[in-house]
Amino acid sequence: MKHVILWTAAAAFMLGVFETAILSHFHVLPALPDLIIILVVYIALYNGTTAGLVAGFCSGLIFDFLSLAPFGLHSFMFTVIGFLYGMLYRKYNVRRILFPLFLAFSATLLKAGLLFALRFLFGQGIQVYSMMSLSFWFETAFNTIAAPLLFVLLGLFPSAFEVQEP
Repeated sequence: MKHVILWTAAAAFMLGVFETAILSHFHVLPALPDLIIILVVYIALYNGTTAGLVAGFCSGLIFDFLSLAPFGLHSFMFTVIGFLYGMLYRKYNVRRILFPLFLAFSATLLKAGLLFALRFLFGQGIQVYSMMSLSFWFETAFNTIAAPLLFVLLGLFPSAFEVQEP
């Protein structure tokens, strides 16, 4: 499982840099996709709760360093998401297109709910999504569209992102 976590951390760093350094400069986009959350969902689905927890925590720490969010915010969110989606390990055939669409959609809604709960607990320092804002629904749509593409891309490297059982 160590190599999966190392590859996940490397992929999270590359996706985080891609989001913050490249996609953020496209002023045409009203919101940015959260590619790291899709990575965490993928790792959790194909490796279980333990790998989902560790991958979510490490990916969140990396993204916390790359973003201006409070330190630990993404770590917490991605750890919870990694655990919850890891519970689906070996329960469904997720190699199809519709399942990644649904998972990315639900993960984005879960992320918004977690942010709302954290703001309720910790105050105004945490920015939350407005469920009625256009930018939230654009991010949800971008995540939903990007999920099957990222699932296919990560599926090309099963030895790196999936634990090989003996």
